[in-house]
Amino acid sequence: MVRSILDNSAGIRWVSRNLAQSCVLGITVGAVLSSPVRAQSYESQVAQQEIAKRSESVVLAQELLLNGDKHYNQAEYKEAVSVYSQAFSLIPNGSLSDDLKGAASERYAQAAVEYSRLLSRSGQYNEAREVLNTVLSPAVAAGHAGATQMLA
Repeated sequence: MVRSILDNSAGIRWVSRNLAQSCVLGITVGAVLSSPVRAQSYESQVAQQEIAKRSESVVLAQELLLNGDKHYNQAEYKEAVSVYSQAFSLIPNGSLSDDLKGAASERYAQAAVEYSRLLSRSGQYNEAREVLNTVLSPAVAAGHAGATQMLA
């Protein structure tokens, strides 16, 4: 009976030692195997967040364009330039938003031309030139015919 207790005790120690090692090994293997899944889901989550952020920017830009149109139609060109500038800067670069970015660029440039006319009529030539140069930058509307003509 003493021997069977000792045998059982040794057996229990062996099981507990090996069980602990098996658990550590299992946890390690599980962590290694789940890492790519976690990394993929993290990357997917980051991509989804970026898509949502860009979508929000586009929606806000569209609202700003409509607001800019109201200002432009009421001959409030300074306000229209400001609002169109904000809308233009919110639209992300990319093939899906090229048309919207182009429309914002054109509206921004046209409002800048009208605003520059007003500034020129009141003798504020330097300010008018600054507005036109901003719009004619390569990032906005380089070569816009109306803005280029106003500078000539």
